Amino acid sequence: MSNAELFDRDETSYERWLHVNPEGFVANTLRRPAARYFVLHRATCHSISTHKPHTDAAAFTGGRYIKICAHSPEDLLVWARSNGIEEFSSYCTACKSIGSQPRN
Repeated sequence: MSNAELFDRDETSYERWLHVNPEGFVANTLRRPAARYFVLHRATCHSISTHKPHTDAAAFTGGRYIKICAHSPEDLLVWARSNGIEEFSSYCTACKSIGSQPRN
C-alpha cells in the first residue's frame, strides 16, 4: 500500500499539502505517468511550489502535469511501481533531492 497522495487538477489541495508537509517529497510527472518523466523534488522546491508570472493558475496539477506527494522518496517509489514505473527518471538539482535518493 502506498502512503502517497496524487493531485490532479486540484491546486488548492496540492498547495495545502506542501504547506502542511514542508519536509515531504513530490514526484512531478506527466498527466499519464511515465517512466521517462518521473522527477523527485523536495516539497519546498521553488520549481514545484512557486507560481511564475507566465504560468496559469493551474500550472502545478492542471495542464500537462500531476503531482504525487509523500513523506519519503520510498513511499513515492511504492506508488510508482504500482503504476508501472520502476525508478525516478531524475532528481531535481535545484532542491538537492538527489541527497535523498532511496536505497533499494
